[in-house]
Amino acid sequence: MNLPLCRIDIVSIFDLRFSRADRIPWPPISPDNPHSCIASRLSESFRWNFYGNNIEGFQLFDLSQAVSGATGAGLRINPESRIGTLLIWRSYNSQSDPHTLKAQAWEESGKDSALLAPVFRELRIDRIYPFLAIQIDTDEDTLDSVAEANAEGLGRLLTGDLEGERASTLKHYIDADLSRRAYEKLFLRWTEALAVYSRQDDKIYENCMFRAVQIFEHCILAQVSLISIMERMDSFSRRLILVTPFNWLSSRGLFTALASAEMRFIVYPRTQSVEANRLLTDAQSQFGLPAFLASAKSKAAEVLEQFQWAKTQTLALIAVTTYVLDKIVGWDYVKHWLATLFH
Repeated sequence: MNLPLCRIDIVSIFDLRFSRADRIPWPPISPDNPHSCIASRLSESFRWNFYGNNIEGFQLFDLSQAVSGATGAGLRINPESRIGTLLIWRSYNSQSDPHTLKAQAWEESGKDSALLAPVFRELRIDRIYPFLAIQIDTDEDTLDSVAEANAEGLGRLLTGDLEGERASTLKHYIDADLSRRAYEKLFLRWTEALAVYSRQDDKIYENCMFRAVQIFEHCILAQVSLISIMERMDSFSRRLILVTPFNWLSSRGLFTALASAEMRFIVYPRTQSVEANRLLTDAQSQFGLPAFLASAKSKAAEVLEQFQWAKTQTLALIAVTTYVLDKIVGWDYVKHWLATLFH
């Protein structure tokens, strides 16, 4: 592949799960802050996809000064759900090699995420999701033909060429372009994403790129939210023997959390245009979210069935205990015993 590149950008996205967040030492991202590059790009591009300035229930923080060599860095967390993402954005000139830079993002991931350790309790990061964007020195009218001529090379950029796939397979990845914009091509799978742009003004390019980044991030947040809920359901079911008021409240919380996650990320993500809704729906399909949601609902059905069984066992135990106290022990003895106990 020999593409005339204008610039290269990589946004490394880390999925986060934690038990508690201590005081966040970084400033919140404000859409009115003109001095923060990441704040401007995240805020402006978010409104290309969704209503408002952030996903409901989430908070945004600016970590740009804390990450070495970063063009910008942002932290998005939901303290109630105890999930989030860390985004680290690095820009490079046209002389750099995108393959090398993508590999470098993996190598630096441990150092990049280490700064979160003192802030979050029991922090879990399952993986890094690299979003690679390249801007080609070509007009939007010729972007299709340039991409087609370099389909195999672009496939290698998307996958990192780590799986030894055939050339025909690599070319096939480029057939699944999610974008319908003349100056953009967007390729996505659940592990990584690649965006290709024709020559653009820097601000337009960056906003369009971060619009795609936040579509990808939305899928990551949906997945980590469903995984977190399923893990909590597993933990709950293992200790569910009898129904107590605490267990009843816990089950209600789990079912409510699943319904909220489905509403927030799948049913009504508050997209603000036909294009944004189509793009997000197609991205979720490519990402495999329908299968994740089906698994979460199946797990919820199992927990509900186990809860009903535990409720039956609890009612039976109460009935047996009442019978023994009434017919065998006698309530007069119970009253005498209680009076003696608390005398």
